[in-house]
This record gives sequence, C-alpha cells and structure tokens, in this order.
Amino acid sequence: MKYIKTFEDFVSGPETPIDEKDIKENVNEDTDDINKEEEEDEEPQLQNYMFFQNLKEIKENIDKLLSMDHNTIDDILIDGHDWAADHIATAKDDIDEVTHFLKIHIEESEITDKNENSPE
Repeated sequence: MKYIKTFEDFVSGPETPIDEKDIKENVNEDTDDINKEEEEDEEPQLQNYMFFQNLKEIKENIDKLLSMDHNTIDDILIDGHDWAADHIATAKDDIDEVTHFLKIHIEESEITDKNENSPE
C-alpha cells in the first residue's frame, strides 16, 4: 500500500524510484493473504459450488431487504419502481421451482434407497 500515490504526489516533487523487488514481495504477500482467506471460507470443493454461493448471496440480500423500512420501500415501489416487485416475484417463482424439484428428487432417491436396502 505504500506505493499508492495521492493527487498531490503527482503534482509536486520528483518521483521516487520504485524497487521492483519490493513490488513483487508486496504482491506475493497480498496473494498469500487472499489465498488464506479463501482456504478459511472453503468447504470441500463441489462441481456446483456456485449454486451454494449464489444461495448464500440471495439469502444475505433477502435479509438486507427485510431489514429495510417497509413503508419506505413501499413508497419507492409505488413511485414508479414496481419493476422491483416484479423481479422479486419472478425470483420467488424460480426459487420455488428449484426447491420443489430438488425436494421431490431427493425424496424419490430416499424411497429408492430404502426399497433397495429392505429385505424382501
């Protein structure tokens, strides 16, 4: 971060030489920090990890929306931004559809597993 310059640095004074070794070390340190953060947050990597990441982000956004003042939001929607309510309705339908599909699929798999494992 010591290489970030302000506007005043460009306007006044001669430029100080930058040591390339310092830059490489800083970049490596930053990359190591990012990799450590990713490792801490990671669950075992799934092929469809973005499915679960998207669900987490949707949930976070829903929590944010629900924490906002409902009267203020209602006023905004009434004031010509009803498109936002339409987007929420469409998203709800999509999430309902995926939930229903996965729930039925899992229940069918469990029934099949029980039937295969039960003595005849």
